[in-house]
Amino acid sequence: MTQDQIERCDALWRELMDAERVRWMGGMVTRRGGIVADGDTRSIWVCSPVGPLRVSPADVLLSWDHPATIGCLVSLAREATGDAEASCVVYAGQWHCDWHGNETIAETEPEALLLAIQAATA
Repeated sequence: MTQDQIERCDALWRELMDAERVRWMGGMVTRRGGIVADGDTRSIWVCSPVGPLRVSPADVLLSWDHPATIGCLVSLAREATGDAEASCVVYAGQWHCDWHGNETIAETEPEALLLAIQAATA
């Protein structure tokens, strides 16, 4: 992912977190290699090489291209859209996230999923 794509995902995540439309899920992977064990809006437990750490959500940056993080985003998108079959596919070089006849399009899968959550919960 490019830096611009990462920053767009970071901004969408922060916006959706502030609006309480997404939540931290166990299995999400941080850019520092930690794995989110549990969390809420005030603190997150991250498993790291030095052991479990309780950190502020503002200090955690997600690894947007990690399969575990993407899997969690798929779960959140399906929950937000109410469509158990919501999914993303690449078509003509863009990621398309489809649910109940709706669609979001982005350069990356995580951004398409975050946009779907944003659209479905607006």
